[in-house]
Amino acid sequence: MNRLLQANMYIFFQAASFSRKKSEMAVFVFSFDSAWYNRTRD
Repeated sequence: MNRLLQANMYIFFQAASFSRKKSEMAVFVFSFDSAWYNRTRD
């Protein structure tokens, strides 16, 4: 698995364990980072 993706997943799960609000923020950041990662791969 890609290291950047691993870091994002770790952050995502950490944030999800804190609160509803923070987990929603993590989903947004994760989605944004994933989109950026997919764009830079092309």
